[in-house]
Amino acid sequence: MYSEYLILINRVVGNVILVVTFSLCAYMTIRAWGATTARALTTLLFAVVSVSVASVLVRLAHDSIVIELLLRFVWVGILLVPACLLHMVLGLNASLKSRSPHIAITIVNYAIAVIGIGLGLLTDAFVSMPIRTGLVPALTPKPLFVFIAVYAFTVATVSWIILWRLRSDVLTPGLRRRIGYMLLGWYGPVLLTFPVLSLLPTNYQLPGFLEVTLATMAAPISGILTVVLAYSATFVGTTQPDRIVKHDFMRWWLYGPFIGMSIILFLQVVPILARITRLPTDVWSVFGIMVMTVIMPVLVSRIRPLLDTLIYASDQEEIDYLRTLPRTAFTQADLRRLLENTLTVICGASRCDSAFVAAPDEFGVYSIKMLYGTRRSVRLLCESLPLDKLISELSQDSDPEQYRHMGYRFQLLRDPDQRIIGVMGILANDSMRSGDVANLIQTLTHQIEHALVMVQLQQRLFDTLRTMAPEMSTLQRVSSRIEQATPEALQGLEDDVAMLPEFISLVRDALTHFWGGPKLSDSPLLTLKSVKRQTEEQSVPPPKALQLVLRQAIETLKPDIDSSLTANESMLYNILDLRYIQGRKIRDIAHRLALSESDLYRKQRIAIEEVARYVTLMEEAFIENR
Repeated sequence: MYSEYLILINRVVGNVILVVTFSLCAYMTIRAWGATTARALTTLLFAVVSVSVASVLVRLAHDSIVIELLLRFVWVGILLVPACLLHMVLGLNASLKSRSPHIAITIVNYAIAVIGIGLGLLTDAFVSMPIRTGLVPALTPKPLFVFIAVYAFTVATVSWIILWRLRSDVLTPGLRRRIGYMLLGWYGPVLLTFPVLSLLPTNYQLPGFLEVTLATMAAPISGILTVVLAYSATFVGTTQPDRIVKHDFMRWWLYGPFIGMSIILFLQVVPILARITRLPTDVWSVFGIMVMTVIMPVLVSRIRPLLDTLIYASDQEEIDYLRTLPRTAFTQADLRRLLENTLTVICGASRCDSAFVAAPDEFGVYSIKMLYGTRRSVRLLCESLPLDKLISELSQDSDPEQYRHMGYRFQLLRDPDQRIIGVMGILANDSMRSGDVANLIQTLTHQIEHALVMVQLQQRLFDTLRTMAPEMSTLQRVSSRIEQATPEALQGLEDDVAMLPEFISLVRDALTHFWGGPKLSDSPLLTLKSVKRQTEEQSVPPPKALQLVLRQAIETLKPDIDSSLTANESMLYNILDLRYIQGRKIRDIAHRLALSESDLYRKQRIAIEEVARYVTLMEEAFIENR
């Protein structure tokens, strides 16, 4: 009876380890595959998952051939895990110290691992039949197996020593603490994948209950150490704030391992419940899955606010307010629905057949926001009298409400400062002369004005946030790089032009002399890593390389499909192209794009900030790829 429960606990532990490692591998693959450290960690987790799958299946297999194949498949983890640990620490060392990675050492290390995996899978060089029977099956080790054990633990130990020395070189306590956690969990994946019991002499075998007890106790400890290692590694090399990394990790834990472990534990209890209640196991399985799929999402939704409170701490008030914005913001969709309902009520009360509301977009170009009735009459009106001209005539008319055109009467829409923000047109009839109808129209018109003002204010707020995005991103990068700085990396931080506060001004100056001039040929931007790479790859002088980088940044703003010059998605690109590539004058560009000069300067500033943001992203990509 004791062995039966012990085997059940061991099976549950194996399934839990598989769920945790698989979800952690998927999380790391989706979240941060681009960085060297993240790639090595993801490959390591893949090796751990491979061993976990084999360990779970070998408990269910009965055929000796299948068991042998599964036990040989463990070799994927035995040799791949130490290789990934060395790869991860070398990449981390190169990243923090701004050095070139040891590619040759990494390649040789992986080559040895691949050769060892091949020999372990296909030959009897390290292990062979017969299978050592017992509650924990294992292949019979060969003399060369000892050398594999020495190699695996030696590589892991050397990697640990390199990481320990790296910890002494870092300057900030935060990074030193995280590397300390990595040192603590370093041997977790090795212990989780290496068949330690196979190191016992061939003619000696532990009692079955003792084997299961040791395996059941070692697996959770090794799994926890592996999670600690992966969790600590997610902070290193990222430019995201700690609160974002913690929040993403906690969400992963809730939606991955927490739900998965709960379902596994319930399914393991199903046979016991079926035995007690004498109901079929299928009944309990279906009922349990139904209950779990309903209860678990509710439980997760209850737990998340508590975890958010712990993670965000002093920032909780700001975070909560930002979360309410999607619910409280008055979006363009809300505006269209309000305009549609308002025009429907106005036309129903005045018994007219057509009405519309026109307002400027974010670039100042008037367009129809909503119409009621047939489109043909409104289209004919706009063709005979363009909206811009209509607004101009109404603004100059002493009594615009008496102005008529093609049967429409118009009312200018104004903000509290009496500035024109739009126009409403209604196909006039005699019913509109009624006092009650006129009062209703006036009341609803004020509601439209208020809605347009609120949407414009929100749009300005969003534009401000967009213009702040490059600066906020730069601050996050600076904060991350300072926290992860070592004495060797400080010089690189000082020389990084993209970190300078005047970086956007330098980009604007270089664009001003795009076709030649001292602001291009003598620009500090010539020291950018992306410019140096263009110089080497294209065999061109640095000013020409800078020109290529700026042109590439401008091309990223170009729409994928042809669109009009005034379309929102192409406006920024057209400003940059006309102003700096074609070298046109401000007045000509403003006339061509139907913008005032003040609006053009504002859009030009946003476009330059977008170019600077893309150049910064190029620098980050270069550092990560290196």
